[in-house]
Amino acid sequence: MACRTAALGGHAEYCPAGHFVECHYNSCRHRACPQCHGLETERWLRRQMSRYALNCGYHHVIFTVPQELTRVWQYNRVLFSNLMFQAARDALLELLQDTKYLGALPGLVGNLHTWKRSGENHVHQHFLVTAGGWTPEGWKSCADDYFVPYNCLRELFRDKLVCSLHRALKRDELVVPSVMCGQLVTMLKDVGAREWHVKVMERYEGGQGVLTYFSRYVRGGPISNPQILSYARGVVTYRYRDRETGADRQVEQSAWAFMDRILEHVPEKGFRTVRYYGLFAPTRRAALVQCRGWLGMTAYEEAVKLTLAAYLEQLEIEPVTQCPRCGQRLKCQELPRAVAHAPPREKGYHVAA
Repeated sequence: MACRTAALGGHAEYCPAGHFVECHYNSCRHRACPQCHGLETERWLRRQMSRYALNCGYHHVIFTVPQELTRVWQYNRVLFSNLMFQAARDALLELLQDTKYLGALPGLVGNLHTWKRSGENHVHQHFLVTAGGWTPEGWKSCADDYFVPYNCLRELFRDKLVCSLHRALKRDELVVPSVMCGQLVTMLKDVGAREWHVKVMERYEGGQGVLTYFSRYVRGGPISNPQILSYARGVVTYRYRDRETGADRQVEQSAWAFMDRILEHVPEKGFRTVRYYGLFAPTRRAALVQCRGWLGMTAYEEAVKLTLAAYLEQLEIEPVTQCPRCGQRLKCQELPRAVAHAPPREKGYHVAA
């Protein structure tokens, strides 16, 4: 709430002759903030591209849990999400390391995503998976028209997650409202007998597309500032793009309901929403180095940290460095933190006639 307001302090750029002054307030840098994540998101994407974009094909795999399990997730966010990551990871590695299919160690990047475009709850995971893997003999690619058997992957993910939830329930690790206690076993039995939605996208070369897609959800939350159309008489109006029709839709909610919808998707402090497995696991760095060499790539080098000036240039935004009236170079003065949450000024203003 205090992001880019006087409450966090900042600096003022001003003309020495008093013609112009512009205030810039500091960002909060919280990963769920919808307005100050641009630079950090771009830095994250560059780090991922430098390390995990190999010269190979990739698949984008999406694991979705039935809507009935959303309430279980709401009361057990960390535990449930961890079990989802484990089930998806184990299902992919078990099948891809099986000699009947690939028989190699693939690279996996998983991303937890808990909302629809409207901001409503929709718990699912996106995985970036190499279309091939590392073996002691070198790199082994998947067949051109084959990844893993879809039905096996879907059923294996479902069975692993349902079994893990059953075990957690028996150990009294799941927290649910008392009215749900008697229904939970029946619910797990019911969803465990149904077909779940797991989507395997067609193969493409390079991982940049999916990593760029991931970067949209690593920071910022479900609704960005440009989506908010108005706030009047305690009602927020915002828009989102309908996935099926492609048309813009508008939603009106009370301010409290809107805030509740936003805060529903703020991760627990310290919780990792992006994780790396298989060849991309932190413990497999040596194998990843060998793999890069086999694929004709240079050794991994940490991406150069993107500066604010370079980021603004990338966005074709030219910062104001000279007074628009007299042309003198602007000077900078630090602004102390203020109690009031004054909003930043959109543009500089003249302070002298």
